[in-house]
This record gives sequence, C-alpha cells and structure tokens, in this order.
Amino acid sequence: MPSLWTVPAKQFSSPTGNGSFLIPLQGAFGMSGKISRRRVFQAGCGAALAGLAKGELGRVVGAGVGWALLPARLVRAYQANEKVQVALIGVGGRGRWFVETIPKMADVVALCDVNEVKLEEAFRFWEETGRRWANSPHPWERQAAEIYRRLAERRLPTFADFRKMLQEMGSKIDAVVVATPDHTHAVASAAAIRAGKHVFCEKPLTR
Repeated sequence: MPSLWTVPAKQFSSPTGNGSFLIPLQGAFGMSGKISRRRVFQAGCGAALAGLAKGELGRVVGAGVGWALLPARLVRAYQANEKVQVALIGVGGRGRWFVETIPKMADVVALCDVNEVKLEEAFRFWEETGRRWANSPHPWERQAAEIYRRLAERRLPTFADFRKMLQEMGSKIDAVVVATPDHTHAVASAAAIRAGKHVFCEKPLTR
C-alpha cells in the first residue's frame, strides 16, 4: 500500500478559520504526481487513520477530491498523546471492512447504522474472530484477536442516527469513518465536521 505524504508546512494555505489548514493533495501519492481514487482510499484509510493516532490525520480526507484539511496542531507540530477514538458510521457493505480493520489502528468507541442487524453482525464478527484467532500461529492474528475480544465484551454504544451519536458521545469521539450509502456521505461528514470531529469518508464525498 502506498505511503501517505504531506506537503511542507510552508505550502499550506491560509487557516480556514476553524483551526484547520487547507492543503492540496496533488502529488501526494507516488512519483508521478497522479492520484487515483483507489490509491487515495487505500492509503487514506490505512496510513491516514493510523497517522491520526500520532496526530497526523487531517480534518477531512475526501477520496479523489484533491484537497485535505489538516488540524492546526499538526501544522504547529504538536503531538497527540492518546490513541484516537473513532466512531464508525455505516457498518454493513463496505463498512464491514472498517469493522475489521479500524480496531487494529484506533480505539473504536461507537457504531452507527440504521440496520440493527448490521450492528449485531459487527459484534458477532468481533466475538467469533477473536475466538478463532486466539491461538493462531500468527502474532498479528493473536493481537487482533485480543482487540476483537475486548470490543465484543464491551458492547459499544450503538446508534441508528449519527446526529444523536455525535450529540450524546460528544468529546468521547475524536474522528468518524463514514461508510454509508453514497447519497448520505456529505450530510454525515458535514455533521461530524460541525461537531469538531475528524472525518474519513469513502468516495464519493458528494455529488
């Protein structure tokens, strides 16, 4: 998977007024300077979300849109001292991939989906996979098994409405991953941004 690169601070635009900086993503991936939607998605989710745990994720990374918003604390070189707390909005379909991968990179604190069955499937995946991988010969599977087991036992808060989740969870959420149907990406992302949360949204960000 390609690495995520950021431009030097001197190339950042003026502050946006909300504590973030708007920077171009053009040239951020690969030597050619070209950005494909797939490469932004893959690197954005893996490297960017992993980077947020170290204080390196932008306010918004929209796959293929060509721009990212970075929090001012990154520009000023402040380091985050805690593991980022992430809420997943949409856990079925493509969202299932985030149920499997995000817990390995960040602390999942809440799940949101209008389909209660999908929420239960997420917990069942954590429980069953945690049990199956507990004695795996592969260290990374044993490590993931422990993470999944804790998530299954904690029974995280679940919501059908992301607005209610953002309101009730408040400062317990640092960032959200939006993997809802395409036509709801913008409204969910905008609500999270207004609530002061970092956002990773699947493409398209909007239409």
